[in-house]
Amino acid sequence: MVIKEDLFSYKPDSDVPILCDWMLHENSPDTYYNTPAIFPMYITGLMCAYMNQMGGLEHYKLTAAQRSQMLWSTIDNSGGFYSSKITDKAYRSRINVIFRINGGQKQLEEAFIKEAGDAHIV
Repeated sequence: MVIKEDLFSYKPDSDVPILCDWMLHENSPDTYYNTPAIFPMYITGLMCAYMNQMGGLEHYKLTAAQRSQMLWSTIDNSGGFYSSKITDKAYRSRINVIFRINGGQKQLEEAFIKEAGDAHIV
């Protein structure tokens, strides 16, 4: 990797992250500043390989769409038992579905969260 020499004369602002301070890297050979984070790279590689075996991004997009459609359909057809502030379908998330139970009844919501946790879906 080649870094422009004029970057080494740059004095970074106090809020610049250490990883973006080129002088620190230049003046610290053979230290942890110059050591790449290998374990996160390895885990990312494993996850990407697994995701590719499962069908890649198209598989995960389809799965997210199916799950969210089932959940939003349940909310919409509950007769108001489940409700959401997000009524415009164009703005509904496929990942983070926000809803309340029976107008925000705390006892029911706490029971729902406990049972969801017991079923390992939280």
